[in-house]
Amino acid sequence: MAVCFSVNFACGGVGSDVAFHFNPPIPAQGGGAQHLSSTATGDQKRRSATSSSFQPGVHFDMLVQEVPMDLPLQPLVPGTIIELTGHVHNHTKRFSINLVTGKGDIALHVNPRFDAGNTVFNTLRGNEWETEEVVQSVPVQHGQNFECMILVEQMDYKCVFSSSVAFNGVHFAEFKHRLLFSLVERLNVEGTVTIHTAEQKPPLGTVLPPMEGVGMAMPCTAPVMLPTGLATLEPANEPQTVYNPPTPFSHPLPGGRLAPGLMVYISGRPHSEAVSFSVNFACGGVGSDVAFHFNPRFRHKEVVRNTFVDGDWGPEEKKCHKFVFHPGVHFDMLVQVLPDRFNVAVNGQHYVEYQHRLQPLSRISHVTVEGDVLIASLRCQYA
Repeated sequence: MAVCFSVNFACGGVGSDVAFHFNPPIPAQGGGAQHLSSTATGDQKRRSATSSSFQPGVHFDMLVQEVPMDLPLQPLVPGTIIELTGHVHNHTKRFSINLVTGKGDIALHVNPRFDAGNTVFNTLRGNEWETEEVVQSVPVQHGQNFECMILVEQMDYKCVFSSSVAFNGVHFAEFKHRLLFSLVERLNVEGTVTIHTAEQKPPLGTVLPPMEGVGMAMPCTAPVMLPTGLATLEPANEPQTVYNPPTPFSHPLPGGRLAPGLMVYISGRPHSEAVSFSVNFACGGVGSDVAFHFNPRFRHKEVVRNTFVDGDWGPEEKKCHKFVFHPGVHFDMLVQVLPDRFNVAVNGQHYVEYQHRLQPLSRISHVTVEGDVLIASLRCQYA
């Protein structure tokens, strides 16, 4: 039976200096301690834990990661997305995600603070912090995995967080540019957080080389870099995400058909002089039947819902308690498919329901977006 093993970061062969010695004993009955030490002159430091994560005969995955993490970026342009996945430790007090210029200034500082219950956004210029912008919440949770997406736009950065607890992709905050985004050269992460993957996604039609150091976690691997606007080929029950697609845009549903349990998340922004846009659940390409037509109209401040079958529109539904879309203002929208209806939520709040008029639901194969809107991301997943 195993008693112990060690992992060492050494300066050479046997007898050389060891920068980091990780030596967990294997407990006989669930007890034990984890011993961590380093030695250059024979001196040792030992830290013990009350329990061990290692058990005889049980597989484990282990990540040794340098913190802070610092990775080079390709030049940022409007439409660039920086996406990170990671894990927040149980006792994390703070961590930060930073976009750093060649001179060492920080154009964007995103700093979740568990000890204060808020998240701080700021810029560091000439070794001096500027005025903080504070959101009175923390978008991630202790002991949970998370995703963070930073979208670079002409006027600001947009940050979107989602977690393994609530797969919501909720738009979290905007931060106006204080330094030119073209000066940003590096991505930096500091604090007690594990980063699994980091990826820079270019605007549509541009393919960037992979970032150095991504895919550090096991068994996670770095995502395949595809031209933005193309979805990766994923199983029907896995999330499918498209970034920065052109408008109009048509995307096949997972498995090629609609079924109860599907959730579609859309993050976007109407044009500054938007007249209308629409989200449609359709049975195919242009001219095909449309099971659900969701159509915000800005001049009359109404959202029209309808169904298009055999070349004809049905009776319109317009009633809703409030018009929540605004030109030039970001929104997050969730469409949930239930056996008898579509549920729509906007910016985290229930908005409208729409009873199914077209059956069977399996006829519905695509979600389309048209009109005066920029889409940052569209994600499909079955619950």
